[in-house]
Amino acid sequence: MIIHFRLLFDEKIRGCTESIEDAIENAKFRVSKLMPNSFNGVPKNVHLIRSLKLDLKKGPGKYRFNNSAPRQPMKEVKLTGDLSATTVVIFDVQFLHSQGLRSEMVDLSARVFDSNRSFQAKCATGDELHLQAEDKSCFRPIKEALLDFLTWLEEVQGDAKAKLVLASYQCFPRKWPGLVNHFSFYQLLNRFSALVLGVSDLKKSCDPLEKVAKNKLNMDVEMYRSDEVIEATHAILHKLLTANSDSFTKILAPVVELEWALNDAKRKLDASIGEDITRGIDFEEKEYANHRIKRQELLTCVM
Repeated sequence: MIIHFRLLFDEKIRGCTESIEDAIENAKFRVSKLMPNSFNGVPKNVHLIRSLKLDLKKGPGKYRFNNSAPRQPMKEVKLTGDLSATTVVIFDVQFLHSQGLRSEMVDLSARVFDSNRSFQAKCATGDELHLQAEDKSCFRPIKEALLDFLTWLEEVQGDAKAKLVLASYQCFPRKWPGLVNHFSFYQLLNRFSALVLGVSDLKKSCDPLEKVAKNKLNMDVEMYRSDEVIEATHAILHKLLTANSDSFTKILAPVVELEWALNDAKRKLDASIGEDITRGIDFEEKEYANHRIKRQELLTCVM
């Protein structure tokens, strides 16, 4: 009878025992739940897991992995008052709204400030290739549009090799990383980087763009139409320049260095990929959404 009881007791213990791997994961989960409730530090007698770090500036519940690349301080390009050797190109990019940061490009427009030289390309994405076949004059493949854009930028630069500053409204959250991702995907980032001195986000000068255009210029702007965004941005900048005594360099400021802008785009794109992986979202291997910019590629672009 005693032997039978001991056998049942041993089976009970084995049934309640978890593996070392499960025990570690369970401990991590419990500690990560306790940390938001302990804003002033780690709970007493609890070992801090070094892979998690609480960001006290953003409040409880905001974690940052120690192995993730921190955002580097912004580096600005010091432009002089004389912009004769610098050409400002206003650009805008539109993407598929149903996708995230790494979406396919559907519209790319640009215009040289204080000039009639402009560029526009409407692209057919993977699901819209029938549009390209029906109207070749309007829709084109994305790679062809990027190559045409590079050729246009080289013509704008001219033989004098003028320094190009790309300017856009609220470009760093999505437009700039998406454009960089496309150039890298088609192995054109090196050629693109050779033309650009820096990037300017005009949010400070014309925020919100559609409201300023309506109130100051009586213009209705659809923010998903690239050509309308370019026209409104150009008109607002021209009005600011003529109405105020501020120089154009102050209106453009800050113009960030290309190296910082490329690294910041990579940081955001990598974080976006990581978020999708944690949610279990998979993409085809040869899609923009699955592309990752290599660090070595950026190093060759800024040499």
